[in-house]
Amino acid sequence: MTEDTTQTTTVEQDDPPELFSDAYFSRGHWLLKIRQTLVALVGWACAILPLIMTYFILTRPSLTFFGYTISLTNGVFTVDYLAILLLFCFATAGVLTVTMTLIQNRKRQRIVQEWPTYDPLKSARQHEVLEDFMTQRFGPPQWRENVRSFVVTPDKNLETDTLSDLTREVREEAGHVRR
Repeated sequence: MTEDTTQTTTVEQDDPPELFSDAYFSRGHWLLKIRQTLVALVGWACAILPLIMTYFILTRPSLTFFGYTISLTNGVFTVDYLAILLLFCFATAGVLTVTMTLIQNRKRQRIVQEWPTYDPLKSARQHEVLEDFMTQRFGPPQWRENVRSFVVTPDKNLETDTLSDLTREVREEAGHVRR
């Protein structure tokens, strides 16, 4: 007597799956909506008020607010100062950008010329040549990897440059000799 415990769930085809959710557009969350709306309005005011002030400074010699007259002739000098300051910042950023681009391009070209790129085919060929040499010299890999101790006879000792000479031969075959 086995009991089938699998449950099937049905998915409504009319409702598309939600990829994300935002509490601002959900029902409720009034404090969140009020706070985020106020932050957005303050952000827009911070972006628009300087533009309005600059417009008034450039188009009117004076401005009257609540009975007080404000002379805006000094504002032209302020705008000139800001223009010079922004021009200096733009020139400095431009020089820095061009300089860093030239330095990085020079460094990249030097590294690409001096640093060998990895060639998986050449590496596999080197591994194959070294494995064949070791098999010929010391026996099959299964025996070499499972033996507890092994005494190398003097005739099987490797010279200092034997392995590098074998890999150099593979590089010369591939035409990638680095000197």
